[in-house]
Amino acid sequence: MVRVVEKLSDDALKLEGEWRIQTDSYYDQFVSPARKSEGKKRKPRPGTTYRVSNNAVELQWRPGYLPRQRPAQIMNMKNHKKLGRTLQCLHVSRIPDSAYQRLSRLQSELEDWMYAEYANERRKKMDLHAYYGAGDIQGYKGTPRILNAVDRVRSMLIESYPNCKPLRDQLKNLETARLQIVSMSS
Repeated sequence: MVRVVEKLSDDALKLEGEWRIQTDSYYDQFVSPARKSEGKKRKPRPGTTYRVSNNAVELQWRPGYLPRQRPAQIMNMKNHKKLGRTLQCLHVSRIPDSAYQRLSRLQSELEDWMYAEYANERRKKMDLHAYYGAGDIQGYKGTPRILNAVDRVRSMLIESYPNCKPLRDQLKNLETARLQIVSMSS
């Protein structure tokens, strides 16, 4: 190993004081020789491409991660409050832990969407306690009422936001939570 490194000293790489190796421009993208020989395209690093999604806007971007998105449309504060209240009541209801975790993720994501929707001047109209912190929360009694509440959350989301990937992801999450609640009652 040491011999290889010694062979690659600066003098070995230069010819008459100039680099013998042709390097690509700074903006060229490296494609590994294995990928070239297999005829595969270069895979982009997650989070470095600009994705366009119908009816969705970027919520958060970090290098190395897929960007988080939210629906492009703004939900009115009245619906945010209703959703928050319903989700808080679901949290104190008798539901399986797996469903509870999914509903918690939904609640957190909806709060993030609300903060993004009501940024800057709109922040004055926002209720900071829409999703957390309400008092006198009573859980739903019985599986039919719990499922009815989950269905109300679903319909409110569909009515408030346009069809887009971030919404579909949350609806899928909500449907899984609903199935877990149904399986608990069986």
